[in-house]
This record gives sequence, structure tokens and C-alpha cells, in this order.
Amino acid sequence: MWWHLPLIAAVLLSPCFSLCKMLKRKFKRRSEVQEHSLNDLYGALWDETDEKVEHYTELLCRPKWYCYWDAMSRKDVESRVHEFRAHQSRIGGVSLRYVLSNEFAQLARRRTGQTNPT
Repeated sequence: MWWHLPLIAAVLLSPCFSLCKMLKRKFKRRSEVQEHSLNDLYGALWDETDEKVEHYTELLCRPKWYCYWDAMSRKDVESRVHEFRAHQSRIGGVSLRYVLSNEFAQLARRRTGQTNPT
């Protein structure tokens, strides 16, 4: 008499399990794409190319048409950029671009009190 109840439950729950599995794959793929974009952003920071950094920032912040929550917030991306730059600064030391800049020359003049502190 009650044999049909488990059968009905199985038929009704089967699409739910399929949907859960599909969403799990989608979120895993989204995570992989974001991680790949963050790795590319990390490399662009090493190259010090502002255009690429802005490109990857926009790419990570822009919501996709199929998934609005797929995008990272601009604050999160800027926080990651700050973390990446701090890490690269610890690893790479002082940038040659900074040492050759006018800003560094002015700092050296102020600190040493000499016009040509070389």
C-alpha cells in the first residue's frame, strides 16, 4: 500500500540532487577562473603595467550576465592588490624605478642635506 511513497520521493528528489551537483561544478569553475585571473593580476603587478592591473581589476569586479554574485567587490580586489604589492615588495626589495625617480632623489637630498647625495 505504501510502496509508491519512496518512489515518489526518489522522483521528486532526483532533480534536486542534479541541480546541487551542477551548482557545485559551476562554483568550482568560477573559483578556478577567479584564481587564474588573480594569478595574472599578480604577474601584471610584477611587470608594473598599470593598464593590465586596471584590466584585471575590472575583469574581477564586473558581474557576469549569468551570475551576478560571481564578481568580487572592488574593495576586495584592491585589498588583494595591496597584499600582492606588499608581498612583492618583501621579496623583490626596492624597485629600480623608484631609486631612479625624482621622488627618491628629493628624499635623499632632504635626508642628507646635500644637493648631490650620490
